[in-house]
Amino acid sequence: MYSRVIFSKQEIENEVSRVVIEGHTSSEGDDKTNMELSVLRASSVYKFIFYDMNFTTKSSLSQKILAAGRGEIEADKTRDNPANRKVLFRLQFRSDELVNKSYIKKYQDKNK
Repeated sequence: MYSRVIFSKQEIENEVSRVVIEGHTSSEGDDKTNMELSVLRASSVYKFIFYDMNFTTKSSLSQKILAAGRGEIEADKTRDNPANRKVLFRLQFRSDELVNKSYIKKYQDKNK
């Protein structure tokens, strides 16, 4: 499980700012239904992790985890592909946030 790695060392724990559970759908159906379905898919995984699993870093992980729906954003639009119906885990790192904040600040300064 990811939390075993994230919380294995203090420097890793400090660097990982967020664990995102992303629900995805295929292109079958309309946008609204697919977005709702993807949120439900991610929420189901979240509930499984926090209500059905037992692990020592659960409390710490709960401070970093977020469930999000992505709908059919990354789905194959040319056909209904069942492989697009999935859940992905993405890790966000503090260094990425610093890079993004720096980029945004430069952009804002440039456009004043």
